[in-house]
Amino acid sequence: MKRVQSSPARAARVRSGSGEAGRDRASPMKAPPVAARVLAVAVVLVLAWHFLATYTWNASPNATRATITQPVLSAYMIPMFGQSWSVFAPNPGSVNQSLDVRAIVTKDGKNSTTQWYSLTERSAAQDVQLHPIPARTYLNDFILANRYYDSFLAIDEKARDRAGDEYLGANWPTKLQKDLLAGLDQSTSPVVNAYIEYERTVLGLASEVALARWGSGVSKVQVRVLKQPVVPFSQRNDNVTTKTSFFIDGWREPVRVPGLNQSVFKAMFTARGN
Repeated sequence: MKRVQSSPARAARVRSGSGEAGRDRASPMKAPPVAARVLAVAVVLVLAWHFLATYTWNASPNATRATITQPVLSAYMIPMFGQSWSVFAPNPGSVNQSLDVRAIVTKDGKNSTTQWYSLTERSAAQDVQLHPIPARTYLNDFILANRYYDSFLAIDEKARDRAGDEYLGANWPTKLQKDLLAGLDQSTSPVVNAYIEYERTVLGLASEVALARWGSGVSKVQVRVLKQPVVPFSQRNDNVTTKTSFFIDGWREPVRVPGLNQSVFKAMFTARGN
C-alpha cells in the first residue's frame, strides 16, 4: 500500500486553521450595548401603553377604563388615534358633514360675496384622497364642526336666533355672549360659554382660510355646518331622499390667530390649490 505523506508546512497550516475555527466557535456572543437594550425596553413599553389605551378606549365600561381616567385617554387618543366601533358594520357612520366658509370682500369701494367654500372637502382632498397612508389631520375639521354644531343645538332656541345676527367689531364675542345670555337663567351660562368658545375657534380657522383664499379685502366672514344623511345600503335602489340639516351663523368680523403662519394657509387654500 502506498503511503501519502503531507509536508510539515501543510500540516501546520491545517492544524492552525482548525484551531482558529475552534476558537471562533467557542467565543461567547457579545451582549448588545446598554443603549440598544434601553431603547428596546422603551419601545416595548410605548407599544404596550398604546395597545392598552386603544383597547380601553374602544371597550365597553370596565375596571381598566375606570382606572385610566377619561381625560388621560382623551388627551392621548384625540385627534390622532381616536377610533370607534361605529366605523364598522352593521351601523357605520352614515352622515356626510361639511364645514363651509364664505366672505364679503371689499375692493375698490365695492362689496362682493364669495361662494361657499368647504374646508372639509379640501382637507379630505389634501390628506386622504389618493394617499396610500392617509393622514388623520382632516379629522380636526370634522370633529370641530361636529362639536360646534352640537354646541349650537344645546343653547336655547331664542339664543340660536340671536346667533344668526351680525356681530362686528373687535369685541364681538363678548357682545354675542351677553346677548345670548339675556333673559336666560344663569344655569345656562356654561352651555352658552361652550358655544362661544367653539364659535371663536371656528371663526378663527374660517377667517384665516378666507384671508388666505380671498385676500386682505375680506371684511366679514360667515360659517355654515351641513349634515346630510347617507341613504342606507339596504335602500340604495329605492327612491329615497335625505334631508340636509344645517346651521348658519351671522356675519362676523374676521378673527386673527396670533402667531399663525399664513403662508401655510395660502399654500393649502388658495384658488390654485383649490
